[in-house]
Amino acid sequence: MFQRMLRTAAICTMAASAIAFASSANALTLDGLVSDLGSAQATDAVLPTSGEGGAGPNAVMDLSGIYAAEDSGTINLALTIAADIGATNWGKYKIFIQTNNGGTGSTTDPWGRAIACGGGFSPQYCLSCWVDSGGGFNYHHWNGSSWDSLGSGATFAISGAGNGGQGGVEWALTRSSLGTPSTIQIQGTCTGGGGGDNGQDAVPSQANATDWGTVTTLSTPTSAITVPVGVSGFTIE
Repeated sequence: MFQRMLRTAAICTMAASAIAFASSANALTLDGLVSDLGSAQATDAVLPTSGEGGAGPNAVMDLSGIYAAEDSGTINLALTIAADIGATNWGKYKIFIQTNNGGTGSTTDPWGRAIACGGGFSPQYCLSCWVDSGGGFNYHHWNGSSWDSLGSGATFAISGAGNGGQGGVEWALTRSSLGTPSTIQIQGTCTGGGGGDNGQDAVPSQANATDWGTVTTLSTPTSAITVPVGVSGFTIE
């Protein structure tokens, strides 16, 4: 398997159709750890500054990276969090997914949180999870007028602090459950336990929330990722 990292300049100048990820030569492990997922698609080192105490009690609202890898038709997506989410477990985490072949998506959050999508980001799928009460997740699809809950096609795992002291949430979903796209764009966010809470942080990075109620608009997803994605970074076709 070729393992070459694509230079940043090439990302800016080459068409998405010319960029592909190498497929994994080894099976991926669903465990909340990102060591088998290759380099992050995007990172974020900015701490949230909410009214609840910023980087102190709200360290679980500080996203640090978003990851994607593929093996044999299964796509693993993950977020890392700059905190031990096993010790402090009230955070909720989401990845919105826009596919190239799914039609117009939604600008809303399937949980009804104060989270919107804009700036050309129109996801048709959303993965949402919680880590308290033993953990769990939802997998939603936009049907053109509302969000449907998908009963299959994805599984989920949590690591409290196994990523070098950081927490991790990871989903494994079948490519077919996404409609077998050739490219995807993703953006992650985090929110609290209140039904009207907004997105406190985002990766790829954008301005952090400064309160809990102002609507957060996700508008800076990753560049188009060609599927299959690979654990060792970009290759050039």
